[in-house]
Amino acid sequence: MDGSVVVESCTHQQSTANEMLVGQHLLLFVVEGRYIARYGKEEFTIEKGEGLLMQRAHSVSYQKLGYVENDKPFESLMFFLTDEIIRGFLAFQKGRVTDRSEVHPLARISYNEPIQIFLRSILASFNSGLSENPIFLQHKLFELLFNLSEINPNLISAFTSFTTHEPTDLSGIMEASFRENLSLEEFAYKTGRSLASFKRDFKKIYNTSPHQWLLSRRLDFARTLIENSEMKIADVCYESGFESVAHFSRVFKQKFGVVPSSVVGRA
Repeated sequence: MDGSVVVESCTHQQSTANEMLVGQHLLLFVVEGRYIARYGKEEFTIEKGEGLLMQRAHSVSYQKLGYVENDKPFESLMFFLTDEIIRGFLAFQKGRVTDRSEVHPLARISYNEPIQIFLRSILASFNSGLSENPIFLQHKLFELLFNLSEINPNLISAFTSFTTHEPTDLSGIMEASFRENLSLEEFAYKTGRSLASFKRDFKKIYNTSPHQWLLSRRLDFARTLIENSEMKIADVCYESGFESVAHFSRVFKQKFGVVPSSVVGRA
């Protein structure tokens, strides 16, 4: 819908584990198996017939486990919710919000037989041309949220909190991760923004492009390492986020006028 994935099905024959930064608010429903999510020191075990609401811009480690005893794979359905979808839903909920306090980034969701039927209908629609119709998708998302809010009264307050939450600290995330070899799309995802929003917010904060800032920030960091450590130039290169020593030496000389090995003041 509008270039974004809004519904995704996931099936694993075997168990899998990984970590993700939630880029969009996410509703995950376990159709088969067990989903274990860890946020900080907290752990959420979501069984078949349960769901999990995850707020965007939070890192979550997870395990997906099928049923070994009856050879059934793990299966889930995920619904990605933009702020526009949530605000559209909340527009119909005036008067129902009683608590605007902060909510936990992860929350267990209950669902009943009508929602199970709904989930099966979504799976069936994957093979239909309707799955590419944005109006159909929007209506199905609203249908899901209306049904869920009837058996999860706190859902509306959670969504209200999500959409009024301050944007993720872009500069803090960039300072903490500028040495990582990520694409701009991955940096945008890490800050909980679309690529366009990431570039726009970045320009407002730094008055330059992400590419130019990353190059300059990595070079400054590399020079500090060279001047204050006994690290080899190749190690400095990779530690600073560069992938090629030759490229690192070339851009270093372009900025500082000397090659890395000739920097004065090395420890």
